[in-house]
Amino acid sequence: RLLKEGENIVIDRTNADKAQRAPFIALAKRFGARVCVCVLDTERETCRTRLKGREVHEGKHLTASQKNSLLIGLGMMAKRWEAPGLEEGIDDIRVASTIDEVELLGSHYQGALRCKHTEEKT
Repeated sequence: RLLKEGENIVIDRTNADKAQRAPFIALAKRFGARVCVCVLDTERETCRTRLKGREVHEGKHLTASQKNSLLIGLGMMAKRWEAPGLEEGIDDIRVASTIDEVELLGSHYQGALRCKHTEEKT
């Protein structure tokens, strides 16, 4: 509904490979929306450490078993990982490797999120 009304949306999801990204890209293109991808390029060990320290996921407190499942999922995701490319129909790809770069990405897209996707963005 929001895309149909010309609003921008954010898909906060890993989308580790082309197949996972394809339906979201197709949906955006169907409504004339630009597709902007943010890649958080973090060392695998940093991800493991963060997952081990995570207490809540999707609003629910994690058990030890659930934390272990997240760690297994990280390994599976790393094996599937395909870097996004413009040939997929993506209009803009930004990569952040540090916290400062992540904050810069947030600043860059914050204004765009307030605009309708039918308006020209810089």
